[in-house]
Formats: sequence, structure tokens, C-alpha cells
Amino acid sequence: MFHSPPSFENTQKLISSSIHPNHKPNQMVQYDLSRRRVPQKNDGSKASALFTFGSPSIVPFVAGPSLAMGLWATGVTCAWNWSPAGEWLKNLPQSQILITLLGVVMGLLLVFRTNTAYDRYYEGRKVWANTHSNIRSLARLFWAGVKAKDDQQEARKRGAMTLLAAFAVATKHHVRDEAGHMWDDLGPLLAHIPVFAEAAQCRKFNTRRKEVPVPNRQLPKPIFNGRKPHRNEHGRSANRNCFPSAKVCS
Repeated sequence: MFHSPPSFENTQKLISSSIHPNHKPNQMVQYDLSRRRVPQKNDGSKASALFTFGSPSIVPFVAGPSLAMGLWATGVTCAWNWSPAGEWLKNLPQSQILITLLGVVMGLLLVFRTNTAYDRYYEGRKVWANTHSNIRSLARLFWAGVKAKDDQQEARKRGAMTLLAAFAVATKHHVRDEAGHMWDDLGPLLAHIPVFAEAAQCRKFNTRRKEVPVPNRQLPKPIFNGRKPHRNEHGRSANRNCFPSAKVCS
């Protein structure tokens, strides 16, 4: 009999307790969002459209050249109408051929650029739709075609389905050129893997160390007596930056 998939919270508890018992999901590190490019949301009102205009879009990139050309055109117009140099400007040869040629060239350039941009978007949209369809098909096969014999196999089955969702999220961060896995939407999907759980705990420990006030902003340096390194009051080596088990951060 086909059963509906469980909720995300229950799946995380079962996966964490079965595969990595020492990991506690409620102690997950707060992920750094400073590098994320969050788009501005417009609620449809005129005030919101005014404050979100040009962020993020192509406007910041073309605002400078457009403003410079506008000031140049304004200066030429003022000189033509009110400056004594207007007589010199009026004596210059005038021809409509240059404007026609520039218009044709700019029109072709805009058409080709628009078509190229749309082709790139359409190709990316097809690849993403294909990836989305394959992930859903593979998740359906995992959930309906694999029968777990015990709780450990059930946890591994749900962990595999969680990794499918993590692949889609990791693809999004890869396209945005956002390296690492310490993100709020990607980290919880990898919490059932021990190496990522240890990395999260190590990151949390290092963050807490930075928040501890140190006199004169000087951290204790490791002192060697020939055989053993200096250890602090907690019994840990002073020349290590994370737990011994988290080898990925040492």
C-alpha cells in the first residue's frame, strides 16, 4: 500500500537519530547569509516600485553612461540655442545618413542581443525542467519501489530522498557562484551526513570563540616544551581551531 511521505521535521529527527545519534538538529549553526543576493520584492504599489527601482536589474550598470550622454546632449542643446558657439555648431555639415546608419546598426545589435539572451534563458530553463523531472521520478522510485526492512534502512531511504532535494538546492547555489554548503536552505538537508554535521559544529565553536572578549585583542599562542603543545584550562590544545573529530576544519 502506498503511503504519503512524512513531514520534513519528522524525517530530520529519524535520520539524525538513526545515522548520526550525536548530532542534534536544534543546535544547527546559523548559516551566513551575507553573500547571498536577495532580490527586492515589489508589492505592486507606486512607493514600493520607486524604492525598488533598479535593484537588482540592469539599471545600475547603464545609469552612469546614460546620465553622461544626457548631460552631453543637454550641453549641446543649450549651446545651440543660447550660446554664441551656436553659430559655429549651425555651420557644421548636417546629414541624415549618419543617423539612419546608426539606427540600423543599433537596431540589429539590440535584436541579436535580445535573441541571444532569450536563447540562453530558454536553454537553462529546459535543463532545469529536465533536472526537476528526473529528481521527482527518482524520488518516486525510492519511495514506492524500495521497501525498508528496519528503521535504519528506512532512515537511509529518507536520507537518499533528502539528498535529491539537496542536489537541486546545491545546483542553484552553484549557478549563483555561491560556494560551500553552509546555507540556510542547503545545510539542514545535509545534517544527516556525519562529516557535514561535524563541520557545522566546528563552525559554531569557532564563531563562539570570536565572540569571547580577549584583552588587547591577542589570542593565546601555542607554547611547545619540546614534546607536548601547550593546553588551555579546558584541556584542549591551543594550536587547534576545532574539535579533534572534525578533521575537515583542522
